[in-house]
Amino acid sequence: MIAKINPNRTFAVLAEYTNNKEKDARVIAYQDVCIVNNQAIADSFEAQAAANKRVRNPCKHISLSFSPEDATRMADDFMAKIAKEYIERMGIRNTQYIVVRHNDKDHPHCHIVYNRVDNDGKSISDSNNYRRSQKIAYALTVKYGLHIAKKSKDQNVKRYRLKGKDKTKYRIKDKVREARAESKNWRDFRRELDKRGIKMNIYVNKASHLVRGVSFAEGIRHLTGSKLNANYPLLSADFGDVFQELCHDVPQETFNAAVAVAETTAEVVCIGLDAIVELALQPHQANVSVGGGGGTSNSYGWNDNDKKRKKNDNSYKPFKFGR
Repeated sequence: MIAKINPNRTFAVLAEYTNNKEKDARVIAYQDVCIVNNQAIADSFEAQAAANKRVRNPCKHISLSFSPEDATRMADDFMAKIAKEYIERMGIRNTQYIVVRHNDKDHPHCHIVYNRVDNDGKSISDSNNYRRSQKIAYALTVKYGLHIAKKSKDQNVKRYRLKGKDKTKYRIKDKVREARAESKNWRDFRRELDKRGIKMNIYVNKASHLVRGVSFAEGIRHLTGSKLNANYPLLSADFGDVFQELCHDVPQETFNAAVAVAETTAEVVCIGLDAIVELALQPHQANVSVGGGGGTSNSYGWNDNDKKRKKNDNSYKPFKFGR
């Protein structure tokens, strides 16, 4: 849920804007306001505001927006309940308000209009409203189990304008993000990637068996996890250590042999996620495919984070497979 405190307007303007039938608007909650029509709404607010002329900008407008993923839960009474709790937590008490739902956009949302002059003619403070509103909206989102959107810098990228490598990059990035959102563990992740035509490779140090990075492939195009905001540290934070989940029943000797069959002298070898799953399911019969490391190319190489990682930064601790 996102709460937005909007610019000041008059009660008459907001009555017309919020309770607009073209937006399929309907009042889902109100207090001490005559809602017969928009003129009656505005008159109710203005009559009470006249009781305290010292209050500047008595008309306040806040919009509450919910994720499309919560749309099936957003019945009018549930939305009204959340709006009322938001109003209470904001300290908007003993005063007039209306809550009007709009249905003109993909995401569920409603508008709150309230009077800063309360029923006793006293003013309602609006200091620090923006900061308080942000905290309250997040608290209600958590309390009611609503969707929490993860911010991403590329959400506003116009995909239809992209061409060539950029178009491919964002297509793979979107598919990886979708698969990640639909998964609870590595097995789910692999299955969701397969549905979208994406293969994942894990790069392992041949001597130490340390996981050094991941890459994703669609056809012949490979991109490292760091370019897709899905490097191994981020994925392991979501799903845990890949080998601990997929190879916890695999003997150390079997895993060592699988890595050792690489027909290369490269220090780092690539193991496909499909091969790891096969190794986990049939540890004595799996035909594990491995290949050489990617050298220094950040688009194709194994070492996702070397360019960004400081020499003395110990925050990144690759997983070492061991019994």
